[in-house]
Amino acid sequence: MLKSVKSKIIFLSVVQFAALCVVGAALLRMSYNANKRQRIEMCGLAVSFLCERVNKTATRLQEFTKGLARMGEVFFAAASSGRGETDLMELSLLKYFEGNSIAVGGGIWFEPFSIKPDSRLFCRYALKKNGEIVIDRDFETEKYDYPDKGWYKTVKASGLDGRKAVWTAPYFDTSGSNALMTTVGVGMLDGDGKFVGMSTADWSLDSIIDKVRSVLPTESSSLLFADRGNDFILVLHDGGIQRKFIGRSLSSVKWYRGDVKNGEILTYGGRDYFTFSKTLDNKMLIVMNVPADELLGDVVRRIWGMFLALIVICFGITYAVYRVLSANLNKPISLLLKKTAQFGAGDLDAKIEISSPEEFSVLAKSFNKMTGDIKRHVEKMTEINAEKRRIEAELEIAKSIQHSNLPNVFPPYPERGDFDIYASMSAAKEVGGDFYDFFMVDDSRFAFLIADVSGKGIPAALFMMTTSTLIRNLGQTGLSPEALMTRVNKQICKSNDQDFFVSVFLCSLDSPSGRLTCVNAGHNPPLIRRVGGEWEYLKCEPNLVVGALDSTQYSSFRLDLRPGDSVFLYTDGVTEAQNSRGELFGEERLRDCLNRLSANGDGVRQLLLDMEREIAEYAEGEPQYDDVTMLAFTYRGN
Repeated sequence: MLKSVKSKIIFLSVVQFAALCVVGAALLRMSYNANKRQRIEMCGLAVSFLCERVNKTATRLQEFTKGLARMGEVFFAAASSGRGETDLMELSLLKYFEGNSIAVGGGIWFEPFSIKPDSRLFCRYALKKNGEIVIDRDFETEKYDYPDKGWYKTVKASGLDGRKAVWTAPYFDTSGSNALMTTVGVGMLDGDGKFVGMSTADWSLDSIIDKVRSVLPTESSSLLFADRGNDFILVLHDGGIQRKFIGRSLSSVKWYRGDVKNGEILTYGGRDYFTFSKTLDNKMLIVMNVPADELLGDVVRRIWGMFLALIVICFGITYAVYRVLSANLNKPISLLLKKTAQFGAGDLDAKIEISSPEEFSVLAKSFNKMTGDIKRHVEKMTEINAEKRRIEAELEIAKSIQHSNLPNVFPPYPERGDFDIYASMSAAKEVGGDFYDFFMVDDSRFAFLIADVSGKGIPAALFMMTTSTLIRNLGQTGLSPEALMTRVNKQICKSNDQDFFVSVFLCSLDSPSGRLTCVNAGHNPPLIRRVGGEWEYLKCEPNLVVGALDSTQYSSFRLDLRPGDSVFLYTDGVTEAQNSRGELFGEERLRDCLNRLSANGDGVRQLLLDMEREIAEYAEGEPQYDDVTMLAFTYRGN
């Protein structure tokens, strides 16, 4: 997956395109939300501003009515003292109305028989008619009987506090202004706080409805104007069609809910609306529903247009980046891969010519230098391999010579039955530094030995052959073992320019008597097994190694062998063999293996073959770091 540079460039380009689109979409989303929030706030502000205007108008009307009530209280006080003049009150009422542009009508209404004991009703009502303010006395008749009207009873019931304005339920007035109105009234009290009448001002709601409709932001916006306190609908403007539900309850409007918040989404008729509501100080309610698709339609269209433009721009940027990366990465890398494959196929003259980008130019120069260096190295390695093959051939010859110098025919003296002997040597390199030897000194004496030359390879092998030859030649002269080793040491020290030395364990058997004379020249202690017993290490004091000091005098020790006794000689390559965990084979393991393998009595040959197998299994395939040489001898007697 994505193994090639080209696929990675395409992947990165796609990721970049997606990232740009996501970032752009996020920015457009933020822009959409900001526009949405702004328009919702504007609609809410429009409703709030309208309500503020209406509240101010209602407050002014309330203050106007309170002033009118104070005028009525003054007139009542004057009338109670016999100084009340009706004409003066009418004049004052007309003057008071001239300074008011809000109320379409209003008046002062007294309790029955409170002004004239012989007249039950007394009131004065002024209204605007044909641009003038006139007094309408029709309200003072028994036919109208204002104390029995609902608005009078409402104000009287709640207007005992002369400072409190009371609003009546909306109604359609057919006797005065002939309009949809609501009335605000303020109670009048005498000096003792007794209710003596009221003042009223009539407010035409048609002017408010016109103002409310003016804030509708779209053609399909819905508007509800109602008296919430009296659960009375004044007007319902639904989707451009005005339906009058005068007097009906708010519950008759299916979509109305009293718990909605400004800007909240309201769904009805399969359409989403933003709803805005505000309650006036006089408990009148304005609810405006704006279709979401109309309020935000142009915003959505503009955002979609910007998004499509963003996709085109992002695609253009991504394509440009892809072309740049392809030209500066993919093509140079493809050329590098081609030339590398050509070089890997054996064309050592492959060269790369890249001038830019700078990094690939440096890489191309490094590649060209590398191919030149490798070509020269290959030529040199060819020469070295040829030389190595020549040396290997010489080592094989040396190995053959070395092995031919070691006794390798067993049994060596098949006509003799007084002893058995078997030896083996496995070199760590092609040519080892260990050796063994055995020879007849005369008809009754038999010598055998094992030795370990310091170092490995051809020099050690040459030193080994020199030492082996000296020991054999001088040994066959009949010298005693200690005299033999002393003579050999002197000869070796004379020509030992490379400071080699060799450890030797030499044994000389007098076959008729079974006496074994031994010299240990710095070698590992051998093991001896008495007939019927177990293998044990032979305790003996070692002499100095051969080749170290020409004045060394070697000493010997003697053993008396009985028929069936055996001797095992070895080099340190046996006890120092290592497994994969770096653990040594060791002297104790060597003794235990000899005891276990000798139990079946198969003879010295099989004993050494089994020991070779044990050492190989213990090493677990680890490299052999030292020569492994072993010699086993059994005395049979006469």
